[in-house]
Amino acid sequence: MEGVDPDLRVRPFFHHGGEFFIRDFAVDPIKNEMGLETPDQDLCRAKDPNNPVKITNPAGLVLDPALDKIKRPPVCSAVDDGDGDGVINEIDTALVNHKVSQPIANPDDGS
Repeated sequence: MEGVDPDLRVRPFFHHGGEFFIRDFAVDPIKNEMGLETPDQDLCRAKDPNNPVKITNPAGLVLDPALDKIKRPPVCSAVDDGDGDGVINEIDTALVNHKVSQPIANPDDGS
């Protein structure tokens, strides 16, 4: 079956199907394409370089660093300035939460 790894995790995001977590899919391009940093504490805890932990986020998704390829976000706190430009909390987490909760457009129904 295409798009499903042996661990049965469907990874539909990005051209290579490498992402399964829409927040990771949203946070990474915000940094790479717009140069803006947004913290994500769930991703930071799951990808902590010293003590990565398996967590269940508020939506019920389990992030398991032993099984999942999880990218650490550019910053882990709203007061971090990862790129050193003097600006903190460049994209509020609430905006990311709103964006990832929107329905996905379906070209077949005109949306």
